[in-house]
Amino acid sequence: MIEINILKKRWEKYRKKFLIVKIVIYYFAGLILIFFLCSVIFFSNKFIINGIKKEIKTLENKIAAEKNLIENIKEINAKLQTLCKKCSLYEDEYKNRLLWSKNLAVISESVPSGMWISKLSYQRAFSESEKNITIIVEGFISPYYIKPEKGCLIFINNLKANGKNLFDKVLLSEITKGLKEDNEVYYFKFEIKVKK
Repeated sequence: MIEINILKKRWEKYRKKFLIVKIVIYYFAGLILIFFLCSVIFFSNKFIINGIKKEIKTLENKIAAEKNLIENIKEINAKLQTLCKKCSLYEDEYKNRLLWSKNLAVISESVPSGMWISKLSYQRAFSESEKNITIIVEGFISPYYIKPEKGCLIFINNLKANGKNLFDKVLLSEITKGLKEDNEVYYFKFEIKVKK
């Protein structure tokens, strides 16, 4: 006798339907899971991006605030450079200055009567190892009061005696006869080397 198992066919149909339903459920569950994971990743990335944007804005604000500081620092630096140049100029002038008060006092005390100074100037000569300053004294001698040779000799001796700590050498570089306001005078020019 032939037996047909109807339950087996139904069971197979049911199993196929259940398998299809299972596949569809897994498929949709997988899709939902993928969608959920993508949305979680999307929102977490969006949250991270928003945090980074906020940090960028705060950094931009700090940079904008510090730009003013940097500009102020640059202005102050430029002023400092100018001041340093001026200070170095003043320092050079201070190092190379000539103390006129003592020198003028000694020169004026050394001038004998009948002789007068019309011009004082100085020259600087610099070398790598030293600086040389020469005071140039120009003036006139009246031959009616004192002989020119004697006046120059007295002036040189007085300078050597009074300015032995200030001057190295005293040289008479020029003496010429001339007229000044219709009076006969002798023009003289001395070069006085200042001690270092």
